[in-house]
Amino acid sequence: ADLAIDKCDQVILAIYEERQRPGTDYLTFKRIMTVAAPIVARDEYSVKNLINNMVDIGVLRMDPERHGRDPESGVGYAFKTFSIDLQHMDVRKALKLSV
Repeated sequence: ADLAIDKCDQVILAIYEERQRPGTDYLTFKRIMTVAAPIVARDEYSVKNLINNMVDIGVLRMDPERHGRDPESGVGYAFKTFSIDLQHMDVRKALKLSV
């Protein structure tokens, strides 16, 4: 079942606000899930589908891969990061930017 428009707008706003928080340099899929889950109040599978759909339609876009090191083992790893597309019509509407 699709989310109501107001829920979609709330998710977009919450993701945007999370990205604007001091010290937040990027958004990971997991962080986006953590922000979206309480708003949509659905199971993890549904939240993942919602976020993947937001990527598919261009509300969220994938940024270049980032790299980190596990502090315990020192083993390097790569992870995907995302940003919200402020030019996307749904984002502009949700954030009440001029359309």
